[in-house]
Amino acid sequence: MIILKKLETWFDEAAPCIAEICLSAIGPADDCDSVALAGGAIALDGGENVAWAAEMWADGLALPDIVAQSGATSGEAGIALKFADRLDTQNPNLSGFLRKLADELETGT
Repeated sequence: MIILKKLETWFDEAAPCIAEICLSAIGPADDCDSVALAGGAIALDGGENVAWAAEMWADGLALPDIVAQSGATSGEAGIALKFADRLDTQNPNLSGFLRKLADELETGT
């Protein structure tokens, strides 16, 4: 158990740095890779359902289906917007999806 506790402590300390490295590696070439790289950072920021929604988007699901199935709520719209802003130049496709998701979560339109 001591080893597991040390590993947990290490991960808690290292996770933000690892997430930042992953975010920095995102590019416009492959949306699936970008979602995989962004998912951990989004989840660490409290957006587990936003990360799940992004995975569904990368798999080709339509926005209404994503909203219905992801569990994302209006409380997570700000997280989606935060990462949309962050990824705007790195992957405009993913950024655009996150903006649409946030709008849908906020307004239901």
